[in-house]
Amino acid sequence: MASQQEKFLKRILLVVDGSQTSEETTAFALRMAKALESELVAAYVIDTATMDYLLQMHIFVAEEREDFEEAILEKGEAYLKRTQKLAQALKISVETTILRGRLHQEILRYVRQKNIDAIVIGGRKYTNHGKDIFSVERDLLLELSTIPVILVK
Repeated sequence: MASQQEKFLKRILLVVDGSQTSEETTAFALRMAKALESELVAAYVIDTATMDYLLQMHIFVAEEREDFEEAILEKGEAYLKRTQKLAQALKISVETTILRGRLHQEILRYVRQKNIDAIVIGGRKYTNHGKDIFSVERDLLLELSTIPVILVK
């Protein structure tokens, strides 16, 4: 067993969003963390920046925004709980966190705060219209990150 100082990636951050791609990404990150004996942190990001914008544009009223955020929080907690169950089945522990704000900004802030060595995130997610839902945020994360970002397809 390698000592903590000799480990290639001590702390890995998994970005979870509940999509099919995210499920595959979670499985990949769990296997990688187990193989590398790395600590794994799973994060779900609630995009409050977009919610605030919708409120400012009068698409939401304050009450709707709060209800929407609460519903997304519940989904995020469920996704993270599922990640913990999958980790438990592999006999590894996973720390979980919920972040609020723009995905790339919150992930990069968290990486700096928690001394994360690599980020694992799912690849492109397409809607019925064929557009990648989070492409701008993912591209910003890839561009601005100073640590490795592993994009799982």
